[in-house]
Order: sequence, then structure tokens, then C-alpha cells
Amino acid sequence: MSLGKPLRPPPRFLADDADHWGERGAQMRLMAEGVDDPKTRAKMLKIADEYEKLAKRAKVRGNGN
Repeated sequence: MSLGKPLRPPPRFLADDADHWGERGAQMRLMAEGVDDPKTRAKMLKIADEYEKLAKRAKVRGNGN
């Protein structure tokens, strides 16, 4: 019986972990919501976009979910 995500073997390299990078992107977006300075918020959202690109690349390599 599983209470959360099904267990899967860890990726060989962190760069291959699409879930990791996707979660980092989501976390960065949440943090950016609380930032008042527009320039800082924009930079944080750019970083979130880059994390999401890493997640997509990991999926393309076939090692992500």
C-alpha cells in the first residue's frame, strides 16, 4: 500500500531527475510571489523557468517522470 508517490529508483545523476528540477521551479515561483521588488521577482521567475527547462530536458533523456 502506497501513501504517496510510488517509489522509483533514484536517478544516476541529479541532472537526470525531472521531478527534482520541476519541484525547484515550483518552489521558486512560490517564493517569487512573496517578493515586492519587481526586478527581484522577475529574476526569480526567470530562474524558475530555467529549472523547468532542466526538468523538460531530463524527461527527454528518458530518466524523468
